[in-house]
Amino acid sequence: MLESWLGDIKTITPDANYETVAGFMLEQLGHLPVEGETVSSDGYHFLVKEMGIRRINKLLIKKIN
Repeated sequence: MLESWLGDIKTITPDANYETVAGFMLEQLGHLPVEGETVSSDGYHFLVKEMGIRRINKLLIKKIN
């Protein structure tokens, strides 16, 4: 499950409306992102690195110091 490998990111909870990191991004942005869009949450920075047709193919997740 998502929480198990993202550990301490508190905005990702079992009762959320998403089950994937891509779902988290879609919920945070409110739209299908384009490459380069970002979200910061709970000390982490999420960057959309690659988009496919109506899906997020690659995300870069960095801990903010």
